[in-house]
Amino acid sequence: MHDDDGSDLDAARRYRRRLRKQRAYQADYREKLKRAGTPDRDDFAAAVLRIVVSGSARDIERHGPQWERLIVRELTGKGFEAAAVAQAFRRMVVREVRRMRTAAARREERD
Repeated sequence: MHDDDGSDLDAARRYRRRLRKQRAYQADYREKLKRAGTPDRDDFAAAVLRIVVSGSARDIERHGPQWERLIVRELTGKGFEAAAVAQAFRRMVVREVRRMRTAAARREERD
């Protein structure tokens, strides 16, 4: 519904202006962190995921199922499907196992 005085249009303009300002602030903040060499939350999350996946790949029998249960529990609490989460985690671990085996084979070829 539109008012005759154009207030809906004004509100939409203010909203878009606020969004542009927020995007600019976020981009500037991320750039400041990057220049300072300071990790943000996403950097930490990516690092932890790499550690979990590589640790699970190294000892898949012992660590894989434990991490899988924890991750499934966390992400299903956020609304994700348990089977899809488990499958995605297993695929990441399998890819990491493959990567580790390839790296080991290359090291053996060099030696």
